[in-house]
Amino acid sequence: MPPKRIMIIDDNREFLREFAETLALSGYEPYTFSRPRTALKKIIRIDPHVLLLDIRLGEENGLDIAMELRQRQKTKDLRIIAITAFYEEKEFSYLRDECKVKTCLRKPLKPLEVISAIEDSFNDTK
Repeated sequence: MPPKRIMIIDDNREFLREFAETLALSGYEPYTFSRPRTALKKIIRIDPHVLLLDIRLGEENGLDIAMELRQRQKTKDLRIIAITAFYEEKEFSYLRDECKVKTCLRKPLKPLEVISAIEDSFNDTK
């Protein structure tokens, strides 16, 4: 069985390198992007099983990215796990209610916590 493709969008390049290695060692096929617009252009080709999406992306906003993905026919059912160092309940409420994001993880992330969230996302019904 081929490895599950996991896309990560985060503006912290060091985090991307470290977490890509963690995911690869855990048997996943990671795709990392520090520029959300580049990721959005490539998401259809990569066809990830799960997207780890930072909420605060410098000039971009992860909430807007999540909503854009939900509005696209080919990504409307994509499993999205939000990640953030600056958790605010109102942001998660919006993600949950409007963007259908079921999980929001706080940084600093623990590898086992992320792996568990990824695996749990495969057990959720859409």
